[in-house]
Amino acid sequence: DVEDFGRILTESSAREVKDAIREISALPAATLESMSMKAWEYARENHTREKYLESYTSIIHQIMREQGISVI
Repeated sequence: DVEDFGRILTESSAREVKDAIREISALPAATLESMSMKAWEYARENHTREKYLESYTSIIHQIMREQGISVI
């Protein structure tokens, strides 16, 4: 999910990338600045060491449970 500050490419083809670049580069400077700030804020809130640790721990515990290993 990229909220309203990004673009998801469905094919990731060269054509789709080129079209997305053209569309985004044609946006007004104020819109680009707003998108940039929102992306920065999202990354700052959601890509922290704490969030990474939570996610990593959850995945490891899931794997351990699937392997029949008790999780402490």
